[in-house]
Amino acid sequence: MAPNFGADDGGVERADNNPSRQAISTEGYLDQLLAICIVMLSRITDPTHLSVAEVARIKRVCEKTVRNWIAKRKLTLEIISGTRQSGIPTEQVFSGWIDIQTATEILKKRGR
Repeated sequence: MAPNFGADDGGVERADNNPSRQAISTEGYLDQLLAICIVMLSRITDPTHLSVAEVARIKRVCEKTVRNWIAKRKLTLEIISGTRQSGIPTEQVFSGWIDIQTATEILKKRGR
């Protein structure tokens, strides 16, 4: 999925102030994509959720900022089913992210 650029392509933040829905420049998009790829490749477990520390690293902010986003309901910290862990859904952090099941379904539909 391509980035959703702002009208002036200058990285102007949208009015909803959601961290995953901010308009970003091409360079910012690639930096964010690289950051999330590094984190996701280093994970052995569930790729559908990220920890507070991982989100802070991807967004290049401190963990306190991420916790403030959670408190303001800009991000959702949810319990990962079947575990005792909690995490932030990846699609909330990176708007271009789709899970493997959805990607597989899209590829199958395009193949027809």
